[in-house]
Amino acid sequence: MKEQAVAFGRANGMVGVLTEPDAPTNAPHLLVFNSGFVHRVGPGRLAVDIARRVATVGVPTLRFDFSGIGDSAPRVPALDPIACGIADAREAMDHLGTAHGARKFVLLGLCSGARHAHHVALADPRVVGAVLLDGYAFPTVRSMAMEVRERLEEPRALLAGAYRRARRLLDGKQSEAAAPSAFDREGFFPEDVSRLQMAKDLQTLAARGVGMLNVYSGEWRTYRYEGQLQAAFPDVPLRSVLTERFIESADHLYFTPPERVTMLEILTNWLRQRFV
Repeated sequence: MKEQAVAFGRANGMVGVLTEPDAPTNAPHLLVFNSGFVHRVGPGRLAVDIARRVATVGVPTLRFDFSGIGDSAPRVPALDPIACGIADAREAMDHLGTAHGARKFVLLGLCSGARHAHHVALADPRVVGAVLLDGYAFPTVRSMAMEVRERLEEPRALLAGAYRRARRLLDGKQSEAAAPSAFDREGFFPEDVSRLQMAKDLQTLAARGVGMLNVYSGEWRTYRYEGQLQAAFPDVPLRSVLTERFIESADHLYFTPPERVTMLEILTNWLRQRFV
């Protein structure tokens, strides 16, 4: 395995680290996106662990900083979050195509990075796979029933929720719009996608044969059981392209070693079976 820093894109304003296996490979290159504002090392060096682990099964990786994060220069003029992520990813793919002959790519992102990976996969036909760690999730009857049962089993949480609702009513705030999510407030991360739009997006990816590995941690409370994404979109033909895994004991950033090892094993096995 060898690693080298690379600069590419607009006036070499984009910065990343390329990790390559020892032997030549025909596997797609893996692009690892930022998680929030954490630079290309990833939370707790997660991106480093991913790049070095997948190199052992013959997959080269470029982990790089989006515009305005880490060492990559801001994009001028600025673009909206989705357009910026697409433009940055395309510059990375263009560089790898020119410098290394890469023609196919797999994307990987955690949290906001997963959202970016979803939109880049839709936008660029060179993308053949996407790994989404705690990405978009949608409720089902089963997941909502599980949430209700959980709340009933936790009376303190139930009482706290009732108290907050009562306070809002007493304060005259019941008519106010719901507060925007953290993604919306930042003005940097892709916003939520409607269920209707997600059905269309998944249909597009499935028609192209884009492999999808969606891994969720137990801390990502919108996802409660393995298979929930497929169940939320029963009319979309995802069986041949979608793999879902639920690591219930994992925290959102995979800080605990056993859960990180489990996630890395899921990732490398999926890459090996599908692309290597």
